[in-house]
Amino acid sequence: MTHSRRWLVIASAMLVTSVAAAPAVASDPYDKGKDLEVYKTAQGTFDRAFNWRIEKWADKSYVKSYDKKVEVNYKVKVSKSRAYDSDFAVSGEIKVFNPNKKTAKYVQVYDKIGYNDCKVWGGDSKIYGYSWTKFYYVCYVDDFYAGGYGKNVATVKWDSKSIKSPHDRAYAQAYFKFDKPKYVKNDCTSVKDTLEDYTTFLGDSCYSKAFYYKRYLEVPKYGCKDFVNYATETASYSTASAKVTVCRKDRKDGDG
Repeated sequence: MTHSRRWLVIASAMLVTSVAAAPAVASDPYDKGKDLEVYKTAQGTFDRAFNWRIEKWADKSYVKSYDKKVEVNYKVKVSKSRAYDSDFAVSGEIKVFNPNKKTAKYVQVYDKIGYNDCKVWGGDSKIYGYSWTKFYYVCYVDDFYAGGYGKNVATVKWDSKSIKSPHDRAYAQAYFKFDKPKYVKNDCTSVKDTLEDYTTFLGDSCYSKAFYYKRYLEVPKYGCKDFVNYATETASYSTASAKVTVCRKDRKDGDG
């Protein structure tokens, strides 16, 4: 073998050895993604209303007098009903965080109270890496009462392949309570009394109450006259009336 041919064979052997010794490309152990993170709030609300009823009495319904005026005492009572609660609802926010560098795709959010599905809106079906998105929800529920409480659960689903996460869904829950009404209607009322187009304010009340007052009714010169006055309350607009008949007493009637 010539000198030049011997170096060619050595060079070829070195090349083959170098190719065979090249390391295989390994997968990145840190390329595995994480599940999305879910956080939520829940607030229970309801409305409350009251009804009112008014009653009215006079201490006499018929009077005969020699005088110019007679005194009549009245009583007006307003009664407040028990509370009527309605429109029970639970609402809040659902926040979703993507802890991955890659974008999470096909994100869907569901919310429930027991077997009742809630209305969900807002947010986005795509969450970029290291970013948040926020959803809102509301649930209208029956069979609840003031002071009642429960649990609300949100479910978030996504395409696990898009972020290489171990799972394709996550859950979050929050407890709610119907501790006080959001709106209260007719909690208080105002009471007025009207006699011959003249209105007197008797007072305000936020509970059942009686009002006592007097009126001086004119005695007609001859015969009799009916005095009808009306009491009203402003919450439920109920009214009540009382009629008093006042007559001029003749001398021949005596004192009886």
